[in-house]
Amino acid sequence: MLTSQYGSYNTWLSSLTNTTRFGGFSSLVSLSYNRTDGTQKNFDFRQAEGYIKLSYDISSRWKATADYTLMNLRGNDPIYPKLTDPASTDIYHQDITRGEGSLTFSHNYGSTSGAARIYYSYGNHFVDDPRHFHSLDDRLGVIVYESFRPWRDAGMTVGFDFDTYSGRIPVSGGKEHQEGSLTTISRKSITEYSPYLTLSQQLFKGILNLNGGLRLANSDKFHTQWVPQFGFSVNPGRGFTVKGNLAMGYRNPSFRELYLYRFANQDLEPEKMMNYEVSVGKYFSRYLQTELTGYISRGANMIQTIDQKNQNTGKFTNKGIEVSMKSHPINELHVYFTYSFLHTSLNNLTGAPRQQYYIGLDYQPIDQLEIGADLKGVEGLYVADDVAMQNYALLNLKLTYNICRYISIFARIENITNARYTINRGYPMPGTTVLGGFRLTI
Repeated sequence: MLTSQYGSYNTWLSSLTNTTRFGGFSSLVSLSYNRTDGTQKNFDFRQAEGYIKLSYDISSRWKATADYTLMNLRGNDPIYPKLTDPASTDIYHQDITRGEGSLTFSHNYGSTSGAARIYYSYGNHFVDDPRHFHSLDDRLGVIVYESFRPWRDAGMTVGFDFDTYSGRIPVSGGKEHQEGSLTTISRKSITEYSPYLTLSQQLFKGILNLNGGLRLANSDKFHTQWVPQFGFSVNPGRGFTVKGNLAMGYRNPSFRELYLYRFANQDLEPEKMMNYEVSVGKYFSRYLQTELTGYISRGANMIQTIDQKNQNTGKFTNKGIEVSMKSHPINELHVYFTYSFLHTSLNNLTGAPRQQYYIGLDYQPIDQLEIGADLKGVEGLYVADDVAMQNYALLNLKLTYNICRYISIFARIENITNARYTINRGYPMPGTTVLGGFRLTI
């Protein structure tokens, strides 16, 4: 399958994918290339990526899979230097290469199934600002799990995750690493592993479903933490569904957040919170399906980037509701609606607007023509102390015409109303953009 599209800011997005199967052997190969001139001068970037996946059915129950992806990104950024020095004329030149490969063996015997996966990823980053910065990082991981049915209407999974991260910054500001440097680091490493167990049970012929789990998060840098989770769902009939969930959220700071780039902060603490959630859903008919969810989250030390520094938020309480609706009034039309409201004890929580809504529709008036439109609204989005609270609405439209079973053409218009808004400090989002292209399938 070949897909190519071109549009605003001299943007070109393209991909080529091929799949094959011969007996027990199958493969997928994908190549992509994306480029743009950017929304302002010297803000261009180019990205090339390749992916290959090979699978072999060892038997009717066992399968082996290997995959590898390689990506290179080269771009320029005239904005980042101005965040600390508005008069700066420097341009950051980036050359980033990342790759990841994995090998997986999986099996399925009906009543029991599982997999073992080993993977390795790496990154090599060069930034000239206009001085020289260079960082390297890698990650080695193992995932093993087994799922089985211990008794009637029950399911259990036992698993183990292992990760070891390492990296170094040999050059920063054009200067090579020296002991005691604050901008470069010798090789650092973090090792984490987590055994876990999950159990689910159906009762009363599926009217009541219970599930729970327990994970033991271990790290050679942070303390050991038990991470529990419990949930239920009730299907009383007449289209009603009631669900509840009590879960602990826990995450150690990533290697990147601790050590890499200017945002790094080696004093970060793990994120931790308890989440309480209840939802009620009702299927009325094809004309209306709805769900209402309420939640409370209490925690501490959420990690976010403020003033170009990764920081913990301290204690917080988030309360909110979410509403979703779906409708399929006629065969050719689907309509979607979601709304969420968030009240937080924090006054600088990034990426979490106070209110947001989404209205979307997919309409196919004839077999060849597909029309998609959506309206997204956001109110009360915090970006930074020196940036006004963001309120905006985006109207988008996509048209697809299927010429035949092999060829389709499409066009997208995003932000039709040319709304002005910012998600990341210093980087205003583009106004109206247009992209058009084709898809060829053989």
